[in-house]
Amino acid sequence: AGTRVLVDPGVACGWCHMCRAGRFNICVNGGLLGRDIDGVFTEYAVVPFNRLIPVPPAISEKASGVLQVLGTCVHAVKTIASFPGQTAAVIGLGVAGQLITQLLRLRGMTVVGITRSEWKRDLAASTGTHFTASPDDAPEVLADVTPGRGPDLVVEAVGTEVTTVAPGDHVVACLSGFCGTCAQCLSGHPNICVGGVVNTAMRFSYFAD
Repeated sequence: AGTRVLVDPGVACGWCHMCRAGRFNICVNGGLLGRDIDGVFTEYAVVPFNRLIPVPPAISEKASGVLQVLGTCVHAVKTIASFPGQTAAVIGLGVAGQLITQLLRLRGMTVVGITRSEWKRDLAASTGTHFTASPDDAPEVLADVTPGRGPDLVVEAVGTEVTTVAPGDHVVACLSGFCGTCAQCLSGHPNICVGGVVNTAMRFSYFAD
């Protein structure tokens, strides 16, 4: 009693073909607490014990609030083969985008953060992002940073659709939501939407050539 915890909102059935394959994040019967499953928009909520993650005393209340999305971002960055000196473009500078720019910078990459929001560009610059740009200015900025070659890595963190890339490029999709029109959505399984939007509660999808 009294232990501070985070709630992993991902819920899986444990018996579908995806779960049996160990891919609980795309369980065909699962979903997210608060999105697909009601009952957590309250002061107190009952959740399965295996969805609780203890928060160490050294982590503050404020910092603990970003641990879930930070874990997602760390997992995503671990899936890519990045090298110091390469250039990454991060499209979208919400919470996940801001964290990923910092993680990629720590790996020695030159990072260009792209968003329409001026204050988010300023925030990214204040935390060490090398370059920022609006979508309209991004092609010119990326051309200048990479002598016309383009980025080695693109991270799509907007939440709309996966970025179109050239053959051989790598995209890490950091998205949430669903299209509502694909076969999976129409059959009642928006958690595995295939309409261009990728579910990311504590997981990422990695697309390579």
